[in-house]
Amino acid sequence: MSAISRILFATDFSPPAEAALDQAALLGRNLGARVDAVHVWQPPAPLPGEELFSADTLVYAERERIAADERRYKLEAVVEALSARGAPTVRQLLVQGDAAPELRRLSESGEYQLVVIGASERLLGGVAAALERHSPCPVLTVPLAVPRSARPPSKLLLATDLSEGAERAAAWAAEVTCDLRAVLTLLHVYPLPAHVLPDGSVLLASAENLQTALRQAEEELDGLRQRLLWPGLVIETSLVSGDPAECILAAAPGHDLVVMGTHGRTGFRRLVLGSVAERVIRHARTPIFTVRNPAATPAHLHPPIL
Repeated sequence: MSAISRILFATDFSPPAEAALDQAALLGRNLGARVDAVHVWQPPAPLPGEELFSADTLVYAERERIAADERRYKLEAVVEALSARGAPTVRQLLVQGDAAPELRRLSESGEYQLVVIGASERLLGGVAAALERHSPCPVLTVPLAVPRSARPPSKLLLATDLSEGAERAAAWAAEVTCDLRAVLTLLHVYPLPAHVLPDGSVLLASAENLQTALRQAEEELDGLRQRLLWPGLVIETSLVSGDPAECILAAAPGHDLVVMGTHGRTGFRRLVLGSVAERVIRHARTPIFTVRNPAATPAHLHPPIL
């Protein structure tokens, strides 16, 4: 049973949405997942002096109809593009309202296991923040800079802080990696032990304490790798110290997809609103796949310890 069987692709017809379309079609085709395309729009505002309680009502209604038809035609073109790229059984949804609450409502419907959005300025604002805070299913944010590719993802990077919430994201990453017959790399950025002095300066720990911290991080990362081992799944590990966002961005090239959990004990605690996630999503050239909370992990995603 695949981790992702139905995908919701949200488009605002922007260039980043075009990049996200490619990723939605690629995942749909290679996972056998159905893709639904949705566009949320608001009717045009009344023109200055236009009264909606007079003969102008007919004029406004015509403008609204034209605006809806224009978006419907664009959405039909999106659906055709998804179908042409091999995405299975595509359906189009034209929804009137505010983008953030409407996309949240759709993500909470229980129909979807993944929401795909482009990293446009509009969607990176309140829309993405609302989805990341409230969507029970994972969200794939696709930057405009992602190179177009017809090949399935072959290398996934899981950025983890080794917390319980991050382990749930790891279960998702492991199953999707298996479904794609890809390779999974576990990346952990560990903090260097240090002491803050009264004058505000930072004193690094002794060499012995640094070695202890490194050994502990190695053991925890290897423990996660052992828990995620599935038959046929190849898992590599990478352990580094430094700024989390910079380390993730440095490791992302060479991977097709980055996976991060949103409930961690360090920089991931408020992923989308925090500086780590904002920097990663805004500067990454790789799609970012985020898993929000325990409810986002189906019961069958519990890999055995081998």
